[in-house]
Amino acid sequence: MNKILPPIVPSGGPLAAAPALSNSRNDRPLTTLYQPPSRQEPRWLCSVRRVDARGRVIDKALLPALGWRPGMRLGGRLEGEVVVVSSFGDPELWITAAGDLRLPAVFRRKAGIRAFDRILLAADLKEGVLSMFGPAAVDAMIRRELQTAPLSEEGR
Repeated sequence: MNKILPPIVPSGGPLAAAPALSNSRNDRPLTTLYQPPSRQEPRWLCSVRRVDARGRVIDKALLPALGWRPGMRLGGRLEGEVVVVSSFGDPELWITAAGDLRLPAVFRRKAGIRAFDRILLAADLKEGVLSMFGPAAVDAMIRRELQTAPLSEEGR
């Protein structure tokens, strides 16, 4: 026997569930309405990834968000302890066929990044630039932050 479902109308919140119209003991909703993404796109996407033994940084969300496709050659430069990667300068880095960022050994040594280091990746989507913070850069960043905002006596 076919039953006609009542219309699904959101009730105040961004997500509303349809009432279940079944005679079974499962009273969960039949569906959930889709919540559209924010109109304001984020400027930064961040991720922490490990550099593998071959110098690859594997991130399947962040690199495509920058528009970087397999085979693309990229330039990298050091700004203090931070590695900045984009389509500028000498193309010494590249995106592998699998979509990973490849950091050659010479470049890793120059940047102070070793195999199996965890690095913080920060992609500036508006500028198309990836900043990579190795362990030393993250340590320096935390030290600077703690010096400018010391803990109160209550927080110690």
